[in-house]
Formats: sequence, structure tokens, C-alpha cells
Amino acid sequence: MDESLIHKHGAAAHEFLTAAANGTERQQLYSLKNATGELSADITQLWSGPLLAEQLPWLRGLVKELAPSAVLDLGCEQGLVTRVIAEAAPDAELRAVDRCEEAVAIAMTDAPKWDSPAPKFHIGDLRDPWHAEWASGRMDLVHSSRSMLGEVVVPDAELPREVRLGQGVPSAEWLREARALAGRIAAATRVGGVLVSLERTDATGALRWARVLAENGFQLDPSRSRLFDAGEPNDADLQLPCLVFTMLDGAAPAPTARDLITALLEIPQGAGPWTGFSAERLLACVEPTDKATSWGWAEGDERVDLVTLGSGEVLEARMSCSGGATVWLHQAGSEAALVERIERELAALLGSAPEQAASTLAR
Repeated sequence: MDESLIHKHGAAAHEFLTAAANGTERQQLYSLKNATGELSADITQLWSGPLLAEQLPWLRGLVKELAPSAVLDLGCEQGLVTRVIAEAAPDAELRAVDRCEEAVAIAMTDAPKWDSPAPKFHIGDLRDPWHAEWASGRMDLVHSSRSMLGEVVVPDAELPREVRLGQGVPSAEWLREARALAGRIAAATRVGGVLVSLERTDATGALRWARVLAENGFQLDPSRSRLFDAGEPNDADLQLPCLVFTMLDGAAPAPTARDLITALLEIPQGAGPWTGFSAERLLACVEPTDKATSWGWAEGDERVDLVTLGSGEVLEARMSCSGGATVWLHQAGSEAALVERIERELAALLGSAPEQAASTLAR
């Protein structure tokens, strides 16, 4: 627990940190977090500092490039990202929406200090009547950052890994909710408009969400999409996919797992495959146990792609061949480091010494 935050804000910070550690429902966390504007800013910096350091400059540049006339910011919270959009497009008609009354109140109080006209704020979501009345087919840019879409994407992605590995088809309930939300976003966006969707999900959830959006006319834009470092106190290595889409007049092509990888990661031109390791050799040795599922070898249809970069580093992409739904991305470091890690994982799974695992791997 962050003692400096508690020392500065007292009981309010202690209550929030305790609730967060206990997995309190998100809407209640929003209310605790937004007890005061200063507390909200400090907690945001603690939890999201690394992400914001990458996200905000990138978003500012994108908005200036697009020069939108009408913008919708979904899940605006206390207006931190909304401010970046507003100041990058001061002439745009901007609406910002969030379910948390306390967060919206902070944003509305802070907005007059911005170097741009204040946007119009709404408490609610896309299901509310104002959306149909105002946003229908007009939006040049729709933005969402770890907020509204998480209600659809995150629950599925947060299933225990042993449950979701090899799970090629999302649940009917997930598809129903995702399609309803994607349809409402599509109804708000003009042809040629742009959707920016940064969600707290893994690549599996991101790919499923991208495919649902494609059904509704949103085409993945690989040149603008990226993977942000988003380390948090309890997950320093967290990375979040930020997907950018362009609205077509009709359904868009469904992205594949490989499309997602190339969209999120910059692979230098001329990078070639490294064939010093064969996934099939591991699959032949590893039984589909609960332990094995923790690193992806649960079924025989899993595939590993390894790409050597110009720097000598190895990029490891693990994909499910059944529908290409499950994707893991690892910046593996050097080839030697990758081999050492695989030997260690294999030894743990087989209950053998690393030397025996290395011998098994070499066969």
C-alpha cells in the first residue's frame, strides 16, 4: 500500500487503496478515487503514470493530424484525456461521457482552466437518448480509454488462463453485448471517421473486439495502432493494446491474429524467422496439464512464431491455430535468453533438471 499517498490524503486514500486491493466493484472505486480532484490526480498518476506518459503525446499528435470537427470521448473520467483532445482540436464540437457523477463533476470544475473551450459533459453511456439525438452519424473521432468497452472486453479476458486457452469461440453473451455496443459506436461515426479503442485487455480480447467492430464497418488501421507500456504497482510489465479503426461504408475485413501482431508491434524491415527452436518439439513433450496452460501449451493446435530483430533481440508470438483467437506477445530478449527461459519452463513442467530439459529440447 502506498504510504505517501495515505500520508497526503488520509482516510480517503486508505479507503481507495484497501478497496482496490480487495477487488471492489469498479463503479465504487471510481467514487472513492474521485473524492477530491487532487486525490484523483495522484491516484491516476500512481496507477497510470507509465501509460499516460506514452498515451497522451501520441493521442495529441493523432488528434492534430485528424483535425476532427465532432468528437465523442467515452469514459472520460475526470477529464485528463478529454483535455488533451480538447486542446489539440479547440475548434471541434466535443462531448465527453462517463457513468461516474463524481468524476464528471471534477472534469466540469477543471474544464474552465483548459486552453480550449470546455466540452459538454454527460453522465451516462451510449445507451442514453442524448447519444441518438446528437451523435448519429456525425462523429469524426470516437475515443475510449479503459472505460466503457471494458465492460464487454475485460470480463472475458480476465478468465483464468487455463480456462480461456484454446477457447476459439467467445461466449454467446459476450458476442451479444459486444455487438450491441459496437453497433451503437458505429451509429455515431461517419464514414471515414476514426475510432480509438484502448482497453484493459490482453491480445485475445483485443482481437475478438476488433472482429466485432469489423462486422460494424470498422477497419483496423495497422499504421496507427500500437502497444503501450502501462505498468501498474501490481503489474510492472503490463502492456495494453491501443487499436485504431477507420469507419467504412459496409462491413470491414475481419482481422487475423497476424494482422493484430503486425499492427501492435514494429517489426523492422528485413527481419527474418529464427528456426533454431521448433514448437512441435515442445508439444511432443508437454502433457496438456493445468501447469502447461499457464504458458500456452494446452492443446496441439498452438503455434509459436519467433522473429529475430536487427538488434539481435527475438520477438516471440504464440498463437492459437483454431481461429487465431489467442495471442501472446513477448519481447524475449536475446536468442540465448529465450532458449534459457524455455528450458526453465520445460523443466518445471516435466519436473526435471534444466540440463535434462535442454537435452529434451535439442531432440
